[in-house]
Order: sequence, then C-alpha cells, then structure tokens
Amino acid sequence: MQNASLVAAQVEPPHLYIEPLTTTLRKPDGTGQMEGKVVIDLRNGDIWGFPTLTSAPYPVDTTNTKPPVSEPMYLGRFDFTKMQRPK
Repeated sequence: MQNASLVAAQVEPPHLYIEPLTTTLRKPDGTGQMEGKVVIDLRNGDIWGFPTLTSAPYPVDTTNTKPPVSEPMYLGRFDFTKMQRPK
C-alpha cells in the first residue's frame, strides 16, 4: 500500500473591497473631480480611486480606440486600528 499524503491549499481571503457603484472621486489636492470606482485595501485601510470617466463600471474613453487603463490615485486611509467596541 502506498503512503497517502494530504495536501491542503491555503487560500488567503480577498484583501480588496471594490465599491459596487461609481462615485465622484476628488483628487486630494483639489485639482480635479471625476467619476470612478473606490477600492479599499482591507489589510491596511488604504483607499484608492480608479477613474472610469463615466458611470460605467470600467474605464471608458470614447475618443480613443484602445481600451483605457485606469491608474489608481491615493484618496486616503481608514484607520482600522482605532476601531474598538465600547466597554
């Protein structure tokens, strides 16, 4: 009889939360506003905005035939470490 080895894959839980709808993103320096998606890194609370330029759930550029690539912009951070239940 052969020795049977057990193999278990360890899967990390998802660490990104992607807001289902688009919203108005405001650049932190106040130089612009645009429509886009909000993404939160659940490991550290960092908040990123990905411009879509329209209310579509993905980047759209009607002036170009190449599919656009949305670059992230840092919007801020949720300080998860301060979340404590009242005693």
